Parts: sequence; structure tokens; C-alpha cells
Amino acid sequence: MQRSHQLAEEKYTNLRKIAYELTMEELPYQDSDSIRLAEICTKAITAFNASPDYHQRMVTWDWNFGVRSYRNRYPNRFELAIWFEKTLCGLSIGRPTYHGSGVRLDFIERNPVRNNPLVGRITPISVTAYEVYARLIDAKQLRIMFPEKELINYYSSLDFVYIPGTGTTQNPSYLYKDLVGDTAW
Repeated sequence: MQRSHQLAEEKYTNLRKIAYELTMEELPYQDSDSIRLAEICTKAITAFNASPDYHQRMVTWDWNFGVRSYRNRYPNRFELAIWFEKTLCGLSIGRPTYHGSGVRLDFIERNPVRNNPLVGRITPISVTAYEVYARLIDAKQLRIMFPEKELINYYSSLDFVYIPGTGTTQNPSYLYKDLVGDTAW
């Protein structure tokens, strides 16, 4: 690993940790003390892949390969494993836009494990964490990239605006939310 990549990795690892801590302070749930936010580790990927309902996933994203790829290419990425006590509940990964004015949420998925205690809360928790990270790096917009058609209305209900694209990397479909206002921190 080049020294510049290593320094960037250290800087953004610290920013991710700060984002996890600040996000926990913002969560409105009574059971927040049972929720833990962390980087995606081998234990998280193993727990995700071991789900007995793994075959019921909507997508075929390979988290193991994807996380390794993002770590190699994007030291400024934002990755998130959401745990409830000892149960992995969701994963997401994204990165700043190339100009740094926004943060992309590229992949998000609820763990298909039965009785996931955070069903219905994975996206709100993730969006909050990405918003916090975006503010930490002075980004002004959050984007959800290549949304599944079935989820566009749901994301829109969270104040995101849909921009249809052709589905290519040059003209992707995405939803965005401008980040404005002061933060409590």
C-alpha cells in the first residue's frame, strides 16, 4: 500500500468512527443502546452469508468482494455494519462523489436473517449515518445510487428526489437529498 493511501485510510477510518458515534447520539429509538454501528468486518460478512434466508435476497451483490474492492480503491469510503446486540442486521457501503460535493450510498441491504430486530430501520439508520459522514467531510448532498424500482417510493418518502437515468455508470439513476442546516455537534 502506498504511503499516501495509508495516510488517507487512517484519516477516513477516524472520520468513520466519529460518524458512528455521532449517529448513535441522533438515533431516536428506545432500544438504541442495543444498536452498534461499525465497519464491515469478516464477522459481519460471515454472519450475512450464513443467514438461512440468504437465498431470498433481492440482489446478488457479493459483500466480501465488494468491500475488498472499495477498500482498495476508496480510502474515503463509508462502510457500515449495523448490529443489534449480537445479530447483524444490515450492511451498506458508499463513497464520496468524484468532486466531493456529495456522498453516494452505493449498496445497502438488510440481513435476510429471520426475526431481524431492525426490520424497517436499516435504511433510516444508514441514511442518518451517511448524512453525518457527509457533513464531516463537507459534502452537501447524499445520493442513493441505482435504486431498485420497488424502493423508489420508499426512498422518496424519506425526502429523496428521484433522477431517472439510463442505468449506465455515465448516466445512472439515483435519488438525492440536499443536506442543509446546522448540526447539533
